[in-house]
This record gives sequence, structure tokens and C-alpha cells, in this order.
Amino acid sequence: MAKKVTVTVTEGPEQGFTHTFASGSIKVGRAKNEVILSDKKISGKHCEFSIEGDQVFVTDLGSTNGTFLGGKKVQGKMKLQNLDEVTVGLSKISVAIVDELSAFKEQNQTSRTTGMTGPFELDDLSEENDEVLDGLLEDSESSLVLESSKAAVPSSTKTQRLVADDESTRHKANPLPKEGELPSEDAVYRETGIQRIDNLISDELNTFSKWDHPSVSRSSDKVKSIPKVKVVLEPRRGPEGISQVICTQPVTSLGRRDVDVRLNDLDCSRKHSSIEILTGNKVFVRDLASTNGTYVNGKKITYQELKTGDLLQIGQSIFEVMIEGS
Repeated sequence: MAKKVTVTVTEGPEQGFTHTFASGSIKVGRAKNEVILSDKKISGKHCEFSIEGDQVFVTDLGSTNGTFLGGKKVQGKMKLQNLDEVTVGLSKISVAIVDELSAFKEQNQTSRTTGMTGPFELDDLSEENDEVLDGLLEDSESSLVLESSKAAVPSSTKTQRLVADDESTRHKANPLPKEGELPSEDAVYRETGIQRIDNLISDELNTFSKWDHPSVSRSSDKVKSIPKVKVVLEPRRGPEGISQVICTQPVTSLGRRDVDVRLNDLDCSRKHSSIEILTGNKVFVRDLASTNGTYVNGKKITYQELKTGDLLQIGQSIFEVMIEGS
């Protein structure tokens, strides 16, 4: 069955970043990879995640500081299990592996229209599975309710019947028997099996779909959290005409072009840096791979938390950071 893999950065500068793939491989490193991390302990091409058949692997690509799986250094290629955690540099990556059940459900629906032929048959349902399926059937919103046992019933005691909640919702493929008639054992068993399989697959799809966006991901915090603070950048030095910058959104980008706040500074890159308000009250600055770099209190940074009174330099412009609010 096909695999779907989601890698999520749970610790490190890019915390919350996710990437999903269903075939082939993806590389992790500091440049020109599917997953780019600014962690200084990570090599240019650090490691690779790959899907091979029905298995998922992680491979170290000769990194300087190594790749680790469960505290063990990865030598060459190692097989991964669902929700394994891989450590690269100072960052950690969670791996969610999910079987794509949508193809299985589609195949089941096709089988129903062709007389229940396919990779599974109703007779394959074991007594143990029947108990699970019974629970699913009771909770379903289906209008059909079966009032009988699944076990074979002697012909002398055949008292099975189908009850419909509403006359208009009765299954057209297997209408209820006329008065005085009993439904055939095959019809009863077929109707029950189809409904149970549908319920089981729907339940699995609902469960596994949650893994498409792992709960460990915190990327939504950056986008959806409502800021409880306001960040004011007071100009202290820079080109003529530089003005105060006010940041009230979860993410505010700064630069010369295609950004939220444009700075008239020739030493500033087109997309230079961004101010990020996380969990509503923590403020960070991120350098967006600018040419001349971003500095906090004279120190070049990639990603760093800001405090009131910090001096932020972007190009030739220097701002004093003021964080207002709770």
C-alpha cells in the first residue's frame, strides 16, 4: 500500500516547518534542499528521507556532525517507523508515516458495484473483527439497522429482519421482503458486511488524516495566533527619510521590495528580514538570507528573540526595539 510521509521540525530555528511527500526522496540541509534549515550545525546536504516500496528510510549524506535516530548515529541508511524522531545538528525532525487508505476505500466501492469481488471478501471477516465492526455499526448514521446475529441460523429459527428508520432511505439494491417472507441469508449478510466495511474504512480515514498535519507542528502558531503585543521599531540611525516601523501582525516582512514594510535603504535586500510574534507575546527577528545580514546589538543573527531596548540593524538603518502590551 502506498505511503505518505510528513516530516515536521519540532525543535530548532525552523520549528513548525512541515513537508509531505508520497514517493521518491527529499533532502535536508542548509541550501538547495527540499527542507532548508538555518541551523549552523547542519551541513549543506545533511541527510535524506526516502520511500522505497512500502518502507521509509533516513540516510546520512556524509554530514559533519552526523544524523541521529533515537540517540543512535545513522550509519548509511536506517529504516524508520511511524513518529520516529531524527536529530540533525541542534534541530529535531518528527516523521509521520501513513498508509494512503483512500485507494483502499475506492477499491472497496468499486467492488460493491461489481458483486463484491476484489482483494477482500465478506467471508474473510473474523469473529474478532466482527466485534470491532459491531461497535462501528452501532455508532454510524446509517438508516439500516440489522436485528440479527452474524452466526448461521438454522432454517427452523430464521427470524431475521431489516428495520429502516425511514421508508425513503431503504437500500434499493436489497429491498425488504414482502409480508410473510424472510430475507435470504445471503442478502442479510451482504448488506451487513458492506455497511461494516464502509464504517471501518471511514473511521480509519478520519483517524489517519489527523497525521497529515502532525500535532507536534507549531507552524500554525506563527500564522493564526493573535498578537497580544505591538512591536515598534524607533529609528536611531539610517538614510534620510527613515521612519518608525510598527508591527502588529504575526509576521511582518521588511526590505526594499515585495514586503510588508518597505525601507528606502540601498544596503537593504529586497526581502531582508521579518519580525515574528509567536504565541501572541514572544517576538523574534529572522534574517531572510539577506546580502548584508541582520544584526541585533551588533551581532549578526539568523533567528533570534527580541527584547525591549535591543538595537536592530537592517542595512544602514538602526532601530531601537520597543515591545508594547501584555
